[in-house]
Amino acid sequence: MKDSGNKDQIVKLRVSGAERDMFEAKAANYGSISAMIRDAVAHYDDTLMKRRIESMNMLYPLISKHESDLNRIGNNLNQIAHYCNLLAANGEYNMQVITSSVEPLLHQLFSLNSDIAATEHKIFTRIFSEKPV
Repeated sequence: MKDSGNKDQIVKLRVSGAERDMFEAKAANYGSISAMIRDAVAHYDDTLMKRRIESMNMLYPLISKHESDLNRIGNNLNQIAHYCNLLAANGEYNMQVITSSVEPLLHQLFSLNSDIAATEHKIFTRIFSEKPV
């Protein structure tokens, strides 16, 4: 919005004393509270904020799913570690069995980590993008 220079309209706003103090402190770099409010309104984009809030709301189910997946894989690793300890205690440790048990879980972990990073990137790109994604 272009500044016409003629500021002859008044907008009233009720605030508490603490809010007034906050306005004055924040407006120090603007020269006046009016200039600060005009600048804030000119730069405010409600569609951008709605999109950011929607994107942040998408995070919870994703984090919950990834946490569940990591817990499942962690439980499997703990069971394998327990089994390895039993085998070692009985002198029956077999590297082939261990490798065949551990490698698939490590691949799952690497895959899950990659999925988390890609999803995180998409969400943060959407949250912080200045244009609709």
